[in-house]
Amino acid sequence: MPVRLGEGGPVARKDIVAARVRALIADFDKYLAAYDAQPAFRPDQLAAHRHTIELRWQAGSAAAAAADPAFAASLHRTLQAWGIGVRRSVLAPGPAFATALAAACPALVKLDGLRIDDPALPDGTTGRIWALIRGLGVVDNQAKIVAGTKTLHHLLPDLVPPMDREWTGLFFAYQPQRFQSGQQALFGNMYATFREIATQVDLPSRVNGLRWRTSTSKLLDNAAIGYCQAELAGPSDVAQPGVAATGVAASDPAPSTSVGRGFLTFRVDGHFPPAKNTATSMLSASHPDAARVRALLAAAQAAVAAHPGFFPISEGRVGLQVVLTPLAGREAWDATNYLGGIADVLEDKGRRGTAVEHLGDLVDVWLYRSDRQIKQVTYREEPHDPGGHGYRVTVRRLPS
Repeated sequence: MPVRLGEGGPVARKDIVAARVRALIADFDKYLAAYDAQPAFRPDQLAAHRHTIELRWQAGSAAAAAADPAFAASLHRTLQAWGIGVRRSVLAPGPAFATALAAACPALVKLDGLRIDDPALPDGTTGRIWALIRGLGVVDNQAKIVAGTKTLHHLLPDLVPPMDREWTGLFFAYQPQRFQSGQQALFGNMYATFREIATQVDLPSRVNGLRWRTSTSKLLDNAAIGYCQAELAGPSDVAQPGVAATGVAASDPAPSTSVGRGFLTFRVDGHFPPAKNTATSMLSASHPDAARVRALLAAAQAAVAAHPGFFPISEGRVGLQVVLTPLAGREAWDATNYLGGIADVLEDKGRRGTAVEHLGDLVDVWLYRSDRQIKQVTYREEPHDPGGHGYRVTVRRLPS
C-alpha cells in the first residue's frame, strides 16, 4: 500500500508519513516478513547485536548492564559494526565509552522497565529519553540521534528503537542532513510516531527471539525498513513533498523519465561550474574554484531541503545532466572539466582523505555515494540569458 500521487500537485511530508503509518499498521506482518526475508544488515552486525542483547537480559536491568565492563565492550563492538565511529562519527575509545555508560546509570534507572507499546507510558518519558541521548558521552558528534538511539536500544530494548539516517530517515521522508539540526523536535516526532504504531500492534506476540526479532522496539525498526524495501525501493510512484508528479520542483523543466526514488534538479545562479583542471583536490580550500564548489554545494543543500522526497543514491547507477547558460562575452571551459568537477563535488565526501573542515555543514551534502556510479552524462549550453548566467544540474537514479 504505497503512497501514490493524486491528480495534481505536491503532497506534504506529514501526509506522506501519515499514509505510511496507516499502511504499516494495517499490514504489519507483511512488512515484518519483508524484512525477515531480506534483512538490511550483515550477518556480523546481527551476531554482534544478539550477543549484546543477550548480555543485557542476563544483567537484569539497564543500570546493571551499563555498569558491566563485559556489556560495555560488547556494545562498543556492536556500535562499530553498526557504523558508529566510521566516516565523520567519532566513537569514544573503549575505556571512555564504558565510563560514559556507567555515568548514565541514574538516568537509566528512571526509564528501566518502561515499554514503548504501553498506552499509559508516563508523561515526560520522551523528554527523559532525549535528555539521556543528548548527555551520553559515547560519541563526539554534533548529531546525537543515531548513536544515542542505537546505544539506548541495547540498554532499553523495549523502549527505544534504533534510528538511522538511511532507513528511518527514508520512512519519515527526512533527508540525512535533517538529523543535524532541530534534533530534539526531530527525535520527538519520530518517537511519537513509533509509539503510535506500537500501541496499535501486538508487538510482544511477534517477538520470538529469532534472528532480528529480539525486542518490541526492534520489531518497529524491522517493519519500517520492510516497508521501505517493499514500497520505496523500486520504480517510484511515491509522492514527494513539494515535488510535482515528475519528481522535480514544479517550476523546473520536467525530464523525460522518473526512475528509482526519483531525481533532483536545481540551478546554480551567477557561477560557472567548478572545473577539474588542476592536481589540487576539488574539495581543497586552496583550489582555484573553491568559491564555485561552495556555491554548488549550497544550491544542492537548498534543493534537498526543499524536496524531502529525494534521497541520496547510495548504490546503483546514476545519470548526471548539466545545462550551462554562459556569461555573455565569456567563453566557458571544456565541458569535460566542468563535468568532472561537478561529479567530484556532489559525491559523498566522507570517503575522501582530503581535509574538508572549511566546508562546514556543506561537507554533509551529497547526492550519490561515489562518482563511479555515474553511468550516463549529458551536457549542453543554452543561449545567454539577459537575466544572468549559471547552470542547472539534474541527478537521477538509472535503471539497473
